[in-house]
Amino acid sequence: MSLSSLRTERTLLILFLFGKMAALLLRWGEAIGWDSGVHLEMVQRWSFTDPLLPIREHFYAYHPPLAFYLPKLLVSFGLDPVLSVQFISTLASIAAFLFLRATLRHLKLLEQPQGIAFLYLASALPLQVHMGTSINMDVLILAAASAVLYYTIRGVRLGLITALVFGLFTKFTAVLLLPVPFFVALTRPDRWRNILPKAVFPVFIAIALVFPYYYGRYERAEGTLLPHNIDFFQTEELARDRAIRDQDRTKFFREFFWGTSASTAPIEARDQSTMRFLNTWRDLWAGHRLNLYQTFPSLAFSRLYAAIAWPLLVVGLIRFFREKRTVWWRLGVILLTTSLLQLLFIIVHSTLYVHPIGIPNKAIYIPLIVWGVGYLLSVALPFSWEVIAAFVLVNHLLPVY
Repeated sequence: MSLSSLRTERTLLILFLFGKMAALLLRWGEAIGWDSGVHLEMVQRWSFTDPLLPIREHFYAYHPPLAFYLPKLLVSFGLDPVLSVQFISTLASIAAFLFLRATLRHLKLLEQPQGIAFLYLASALPLQVHMGTSINMDVLILAAASAVLYYTIRGVRLGLITALVFGLFTKFTAVLLLPVPFFVALTRPDRWRNILPKAVFPVFIAIALVFPYYYGRYERAEGTLLPHNIDFFQTEELARDRAIRDQDRTKFFREFFWGTSASTAPIEARDQSTMRFLNTWRDLWAGHRLNLYQTFPSLAFSRLYAAIAWPLLVVGLIRFFREKRTVWWRLGVILLTTSLLQLLFIIVHSTLYVHPIGIPNKAIYIPLIVWGVGYLLSVALPFSWEVIAAFVLVNHLLPVY
């Protein structure tokens, strides 16, 4: 790494870690986040001696327990439940960043301007900052994903198994992490014989390790390995909305992708009468008044980001297809394929669980999308370390969410 690149990256690292601490202090003790109340209820109710809370008696009890056990450890030492979850969210957010940074360092991409830009743009997106200070479990999935990517590329089987098991005991969306090792292998067909076994066996071992819990708690009790709380608590509403969807599926998808009512509403609003893919996009940049209140300066940045990001992503995608087949390009294939998988998941999930008041298409459900967005932005944008530093600081200190 050149002295100039080293100084630039170290400066951004200090600013980023300072921003993380500042963001936590700015949100200190605030129980913000979707379903924060029921999340905190699980932290209080879940017991180390009785890890099998009745699924149908508590709205959040269908989740695997790790996201509740980690803050529970801090609560057992006398820390406030809200702060306990916030500390875990902040630590997970930093862990996700550090694993991604370690991956870039191993690939020698932290020596290149694009690699540095990608790391700090992706890690300081408004949704990322929000996950690091709010009541949520998705930031743990992001940390697990970053670890999966790192350990796969390094070929560390035990680390890969641990990261996958961690994710699968945190939330069902960790199932989307299982293909990531295969995506890595696909980018190196010349080394499949070495890489593929290191990807296949850890994935199957991780599945084998979590299967007894999934089978005993979910399949045997509920008849499915991946239950959903909406199936238990909003059955009438879900049946009604599925019937409306089935009457005209063409209209449903037209409204989902091209409906206009959401585009005329303020960015902080959310259409709760019809499913809108536009709301998933907005979730990357802005909070919603159903969830939290944003100040006027915060909303101004959210609107600016959402407006300029679309054309930049298009430019980035065009330039990506023109890239030489380098390590940087292969990393892009992995990140963009993973992001595409996340997008497909949210579309399928929104199609199955169509009750819009349940807001089943939140962007926080697909946190790995920040990888693809950050990568394309780093490809599209000219490099200005001052702008990237400002992006990191503004989004953490305002905060823009």
